[in-house]
Amino acid sequence: MEPLLAATILSEIGDISRFPFADKLAAYVGVAPSINQTGEFVGTSTHVSRRGSPYLR
Repeated sequence: MEPLLAATILSEIGDISRFPFADKLAAYVGVAPSINQTGEFVGTSTHVSRRGSPYLR
């Protein structure tokens, strides 16, 4: 199971050097928290973004 999972992650991400920071990789994968903010309102709770590859999420 683990080799298959690792192969899937590597194939979806591609060249890891494209992501200079971990937060960039997290956003690409779709597990970075999304911020709810408009004007002066700042949300107190965050949700996981649904962007990125559904295979990696």
